Amino acid sequence: MLDFFDKLISKFSPDLGVDLGSSSVGVAECGKNYWREYARLIYEVKSDKLVAVGSQAKLMAGRLNKEKILSAPIKEGCVCDYDKALELLCFCLSRCSNLGLFGPRILLSVPVGASEADVRIISDLCRSAGARGISLVAAPLASALGCGLSITQSKACLVVNVGAEITQAAVICMGAIVVADSVPVAGAALDKAIVDYCRRQNLVVGMGSAEQLKIEGGCAYTENGALSFEIKGRDLKTGFPRKMKLTAAQILKILKPKLERISHMLQRVIQLTPPGFTNDIVNSGMMLCGGGSRLSGLAQYLAAETGVFCQVAEKPEDCTLLGLEQLYHDPRIMRSVEGVETRNFW
Repeated sequence: MLDFFDKLISKFSPDLGVDLGSSSVGVAECGKNYWREYARLIYEVKSDKLVAVGSQAKLMAGRLNKEKILSAPIKEGCVCDYDKALELLCFCLSRCSNLGLFGPRILLSVPVGASEADVRIISDLCRSAGARGISLVAAPLASALGCGLSITQSKACLVVNVGAEITQAAVICMGAIVVADSVPVAGAALDKAIVDYCRRQNLVVGMGSAEQLKIEGGCAYTENGALSFEIKGRDLKTGFPRKMKLTAAQILKILKPKLERISHMLQRVIQLTPPGFTNDIVNSGMMLCGGGSRLSGLAQYLAAETGVFCQVAEKPEDCTLLGLEQLYHDPRIMRSVEGVETRNFW
């Protein structure tokens, strides 16, 4: 009777896939569209009044006075400020064309290694945002599906998701995670490394400028280190604007310590993989996804460090969202995926 009632309500309740990222929150309105919103909010310091959220907050970031503060309620895929995360999630869901009479069903990705407390907070967050029910799936499983990998077959695959604040790697076979690990180093850590280097050169630059330099000249593996790129900031000594040029070789040297941490984590995953799966990984290679995977030369660098062929997904930033949508479209895959936890709210 309960199953019949649930199926009847589901006809008036949309299915949504949600990726709570540290840099952006992704929402997939299954069968229609998907989008991402900047995962930041701006508040007035004295009144705690919300000033901007999402893309509007991104435009204002780096240009705030002392009366306003930028809030990042999600760290490494987990909620660190419940109230502000709820405002962010509600704003993202408000973009949906239809939230249904009984609220949406939400399929949400969670990072590997998330604690029971983190999972419970995420569930309560979705419930407070109006969800009728929530299903949780490990992020690497959704990412692998979005990359076009078959996760239900007996052949193992290795997927590496380089996000904003966390890099996750997992060996997947027959709908289950065989080995997984993560490291709190990703795109934002690379930006911070550039900011810190410039400051040592008496040049103060913002995270946005550092990110732009990373996109234009950042590399993990380069054959032409003489190429130069320009970054602008404020001179610490004079207080006036100043430009500084960095070669590709210099940028590589700045990023190398962070890249080595990602490489070491990936090597641990491969070393802990049971021998029966190693041959599959060597033959099929590893798949890179996440926004950080667009760093020039990252695939070549990881391949050289691990000895495993590496390629980047076609739409790396959207792999997790595409995978969540695919889980909804194919219930057989959903049933075969281990670790999917479902909670209904009535």
